[in-house]
Amino acid sequence: MLEELITEEGRLEELIAQIDPNFFKQARWFQHKGAMINQIQLVDYGKLTLSNSESIILATILEIFMEQQVEFSQFSELYYLPLLVSQTLLQGAESIPVLDAQEQFFLYQGVNDLEYVRVIEQFMKEEEELALQKGGTLRGVSIAEDGVFSAEQLTDVSSNSLTVVKKDQVAKTFRRLEAGVNPEIELSLSLQQKTDFEQFPTLKGYLTYQTEQKQEYNLMLAQEFVTSDGDLWAYTQEVIADLLARLWEERAGDLEGAIEEFCAEYFDYSVKLGELIARLHLSLAGIDAQEFAPRPPQQDEVVELYSKMRENYEQLVSQLQEKEEQVDDEQLVAELLSYQDIIEQLEEELLPAIEQIGKFVRCHGDLHLEQVLKIGEELIILDFEGEPTKSIAERRRKYSPLKDIAGMLRSYNYAAYAGYFKFKEEVQIEDSDYLLEIINLWEEKVASKFWEGYLQSIGQEAELLPSENEFNRVVELFKLEKALYEALYEINNRIDWLQIPLQGILDSLASLN
Repeated sequence: MLEELITEEGRLEELIAQIDPNFFKQARWFQHKGAMINQIQLVDYGKLTLSNSESIILATILEIFMEQQVEFSQFSELYYLPLLVSQTLLQGAESIPVLDAQEQFFLYQGVNDLEYVRVIEQFMKEEEELALQKGGTLRGVSIAEDGVFSAEQLTDVSSNSLTVVKKDQVAKTFRRLEAGVNPEIELSLSLQQKTDFEQFPTLKGYLTYQTEQKQEYNLMLAQEFVTSDGDLWAYTQEVIADLLARLWEERAGDLEGAIEEFCAEYFDYSVKLGELIARLHLSLAGIDAQEFAPRPPQQDEVVELYSKMRENYEQLVSQLQEKEEQVDDEQLVAELLSYQDIIEQLEEELLPAIEQIGKFVRCHGDLHLEQVLKIGEELIILDFEGEPTKSIAERRRKYSPLKDIAGMLRSYNYAAYAGYFKFKEEVQIEDSDYLLEIINLWEEKVASKFWEGYLQSIGQEAELLPSENEFNRVVELFKLEKALYEALYEINNRIDWLQIPLQGILDSLASLN
């Protein structure tokens, strides 16, 4: 009966079309949770393995047709969904709800299934190919050899799916598909084969889907699983929690000196992080290939940067006005509205200074504290995928290295306030000027140490960076870009944290003024 499901024309298509749309909307990796799903269509599929007489594993490519409920515009996206199809209920498997299926089949997610992972690992290791039912091809690419003996989900807090497939390997499944090479595969492979930069997980292999028209999509990659002490975000939260608890009780007279003494070890890691990111930028800029070669920024890129910031600012103002009753800090909002003229003047000031902005190179693209692992006294960088909400074309663009730096500086700011919010809740107090002074002093010191490491290591390649006259302005420009992006996220997802990016926007606008 299972064989008939995939051999008889139209039967699997009908089953896929009946998947409950809420399954996608509740998934972390599905990006358009506010859109209405009108249709789920099977694009291509292939049988990977028949587990037993009652279940089968399929690789399926789906097209999801949607409609934006605000603008009523229709669009569609491709998704990769490994499926376990069974005629019986399976204990422990992650089920996919089906609405009105005419036949008694049960669908389960296959991404963390051990047999699926073993088959895919074999695909990559042996560089196999599988002809799919609608004309496409599944193909494995091997970079290094290793065997698979276990599989379990690593986390669901990701726009992709992370599976531990053996004790020293991770499989990252790219759910939303776009044609072209994924930046994480491109950057990892280039760093691995063309530089001596080693502070990142080794790429082991990857899986691609090629359509009948020869369009190629990356479906997943396998990379080294690094045993670590945790990421820098978690470590930073521990440090801030201990710092606030200690100074709340002791009430040190010399706050700056107390912070310096208590956080000395942490500040050493901030210097190391600056050095590490500088070496990453130098390594990427030194790759002997046109797509990595440093170049001056182009006028249209600067215009686009400004246009996107202005668009995000106007969108944020509109949403602040719509959600006025939900936003607590009226003073921050009033200040933000008062900077309209400064936003409008940015383009006039940016274009004449274009030659002083420095060089554009390939960067990490989504750098923050959670993307850095701590291993003893060493650090490594994760996830060269870039911002997953952006297109692959956007993520493969060259930018100023200061875009990465701005991301890290904004992450330090978030970490400080996240620790402050948590401590306030634990000790059950309202806003405290004393605690705010502590986290502001901490952030100033950590940023200073970070810059110390970065600028010393970038050294003779300083031409990658803006001129001395424009340096601070370009840093603030990218911090403003990041804070506007953050504010739009927070106002729609976590409004209690909105004051963090709002204050960041105001700080950058004040500096640019």
